Amino acid sequence: MAQVTGTKQEHLIVVSDQPGKRLLKKLVYWLLFTLFSVGSFLVGEYLGMESQQSALVERDLLRAELALKRGEIEALTQEVTALRVGADVDRQSTDAVRLNIKQLEEEKFQLQQDLSFYKNIMAPKSADKGLRVQKYELHRTDQPGRFRFKLMLTQVSDSNRLLSGLATVSLVGRQEGIEKSLALKDLSEEVKDQNIRLGFRYFQNIPGPGERYAEMVIPEGFEPDYLLVVAQSRGPKPKRVEQKIPWQFEEAVTDASESKTQSD
Repeated sequence: MAQVTGTKQEHLIVVSDQPGKRLLKKLVYWLLFTLFSVGSFLVGEYLGMESQQSALVERDLLRAELALKRGEIEALTQEVTALRVGADVDRQSTDAVRLNIKQLEEEKFQLQQDLSFYKNIMAPKSADKGLRVQKYELHRTDQPGRFRFKLMLTQVSDSNRLLSGLATVSLVGRQEGIEKSLALKDLSEEVKDQNIRLGFRYFQNIPGPGERYAEMVIPEGFEPDYLLVVAQSRGPKPKRVEQKIPWQFEEAVTDASESKTQSD
């Protein structure tokens, strides 16, 4: 028999066909796949439940710790509030005590001034006795050209003799460069007469009794220089007092030794 050279020979294998075996293999494959899937699902569910349970436990712990911290914060807030209130009370008490001490010191100083004043009237040491301008007060107001003032005339004497007489008060200054004198009654509604009647044993206030002040209104363009007080007492030993009070805004005390006096 002749051979054909140059041609590849194919070998054929005859296998018997077993449909049942192939079906069994497929069934085993799907069974294993199903078991693996179910197992993976169950393991995942288990791990998820474990993780969820751990998260719940951690959440509960965090909630408990948060509640504890909130309680501590509230307690500290209340403590801080109490300390602030206590500090405010202490501060207010300290301020009240300081203010009270200051008021008492001012009252003490005023009482000492008053005592010295009355001692000087009741038991004068100066040989210059009789009528005098004791003190004056002059204050600004919040209205331009309007001022508050008060004068005090005293009688320095060893006796309680009633002093009577007259006093005039004028404001001397310049207007448009010309010296001018204005009567107090023309400047103040509280002063009705140019000649103010005097009648007292120890002292008399102008414009009136007590701690009254009078207001004076200065005409526009008038530049005050000083207040001129002229007082004339009557009686066995009449005395004339003439006092120039500088136009300055502070309380001042003036006695007869600084005044121009004249006995009749």
